[in-house]
Amino acid sequence: CGSGTVLVEALVAGHRAMGRDLSPLAVELASLKARTLKPDARRAIVEATRAAAERARAACEAGARLPVPPGEARWFAPHTLREVAALAEAVRRAPSAVRSPLRMLLSSVLVKVSLQASDSDTRLVKKRVAPGEAIHFFAYKARELDRCLAALAEAIPGGARADVQEDDATSLGTVPDGAADAIVTSPPYANTYDYAAQH
Repeated sequence: CGSGTVLVEALVAGHRAMGRDLSPLAVELASLKARTLKPDARRAIVEATRAAAERARAACEAGARLPVPPGEARWFAPHTLREVAALAEAVRRAPSAVRSPLRMLLSSVLVKVSLQASDSDTRLVKKRVAPGEAIHFFAYKARELDRCLAALAEAIPGGARADVQEDDATSLGTVPDGAADAIVTSPPYANTYDYAAQH
């Protein structure tokens, strides 16, 4: 199911949607994109994102030294790496009810603020990423997610939700026989994305 676009469109069209992917990241992202959340749940995500951004900003201003996975330093300017590490720590400390959406919001800004050329081009390039930009984009993405999920909730008849699970498309062990009337799929974009590197 990749990032869940087909699931969203199926729900909007009034269909029951099931999404399966071998990638845990894809399952987590598709689950978030295809959810219909009530306004208070969406507000909780926005508020938790704001709190995490403030915590990260304060940690950066205080000069906190946060752990960084080996090899990550080359992908970010030093000030951006501090911000990303502070955001990651703030997400780890977020309440469990909002931690997954915050992880996906952080994931959505990493390439944008990194020195990687693009999602599908792993060359290191020079980018001008201003101090504070990673934290700013993180907070912005939460407001964008709120708008998108509100529009989805309005567009879906009856508040349906997609069933999204991790599974291998060659076996589909989590899908009962006869459970699907139609299957929409595509092969992995092996010539575009380095799936191993993304994991």
